[in-house]
Amino acid sequence: MPTEEQSLEAAMAALEGQRATLGDEVVDSLLTSARARLATLRSAVATGGPRQALRQVSILFMDVVGSTTLSQRLDPEEISAVMDGALSRATAIVQANRGRVLQYAGDCVLAAFGADAASEDDAESAVRCGLALLDLGRALEGEVRAAHGHAGFDVRVGVHTGPVLLGGGVDQEGSIRGTSVHIAARLEQSAPPGALQISQDTYGLVRGLFEFESRGPQQMKGLEAPLQSYLVKGAKPKTFRDATRGIEGVVTRMIGRDRELAVLQRAFAELVASPRMACIHVVGDAGVGKSRMLVEFARWLDARSARSLVLRASATPQTSSRPYGLLADLVTRSLQVDEQDPLEVPRVRSSSGPSIRSSSKTNPSEPRRTPICWGTCSGSTGIRARTSRASCKTRNRSRPALSVPLPKCFGACRRKRNVR
Repeated sequence: MPTEEQSLEAAMAALEGQRATLGDEVVDSLLTSARARLATLRSAVATGGPRQALRQVSILFMDVVGSTTLSQRLDPEEISAVMDGALSRATAIVQANRGRVLQYAGDCVLAAFGADAASEDDAESAVRCGLALLDLGRALEGEVRAAHGHAGFDVRVGVHTGPVLLGGGVDQEGSIRGTSVHIAARLEQSAPPGALQISQDTYGLVRGLFEFESRGPQQMKGLEAPLQSYLVKGAKPKTFRDATRGIEGVVTRMIGRDRELAVLQRAFAELVASPRMACIHVVGDAGVGKSRMLVEFARWLDARSARSLVLRASATPQTSSRPYGLLADLVTRSLQVDEQDPLEVPRVRSSSGPSIRSSSKTNPSEPRRTPICWGTCSGSTGIRARTSRASCKTRNRSRPALSVPLPKCFGACRRKRNVR
């Protein structure tokens, strides 16, 4: 059986052979993660084993409910086939959401998101993975009922985000230690069958993206203080997703970005006066205020009396390998189409065109202005834009860098090192 390093090398060679068909952007994005994993494996070999690392990750526990009862009714071979199939499919779901399974314990799976490389949406990936695992549980229940006449076979999931120590020890690559692991385990154990329960720390990173039900503070075994937890009821439709930042319920004004916001406003005014294709790049380190400034600009647009058509799109690590992923996101958002909608929904809505979001001051008789598309460029440093009009890179780490000319499209890119 080939090692993981050999499998990666073979997969990378196969991708290179498909470059003419898939295109440079698709192949390069796929090769980036493969090369990073290959470098990790080779580093581990060179140092005699994986080194310990303290990281912030999102930990996911999944437990199969009803497996003990089922094992009393089936032969060891039959229950082994059922459980191996369930754990294999769960592992595929974790890997599809960019997570890594670290341990199997009986009918439980322990996975981590952000163990190999940190990403700003690790918590979101873990929650989406948890919802997909609940779907798997419902599918398994139907299969077990049909094959063995047993009801009550399901899964439950817990997710917590916090610091852990990865690597080293007896288990080496599967080693993960820290209080955060125990919290995730307690969340899974106290979740109802067929439910996904997350901690307050995870909730703070994904609120606005999912529907939640608060369970209030709960006293859990081994924890001194009660733990606030939430049940995730499902993902919000794409048109209503808005990752909320800051402290919930506290409204603050933007500070220290007046100059940059004024640049956006002047550029927009010039665009209205003389429409032409142009682009603005907002570039800076994570947390310096790029997203907040774009939110303020959107509020300013909405407060104007003139009508504006605002089309949003964003790229995430999940969509980095999807051909035309950014364009598809722009179209589906503008048509208010969700991934789960049947094919007829986009067909009907595309015939009527995108909906126009504007303020209550809109005058229906006023002609529509040139459409504006804007997005965010978050977590990126040293981004270079190749256009005939603009080129920029981070010049001041404490402030977003702006290159102006005018914004007909605010380029949307998340966690990209080079944009062309």
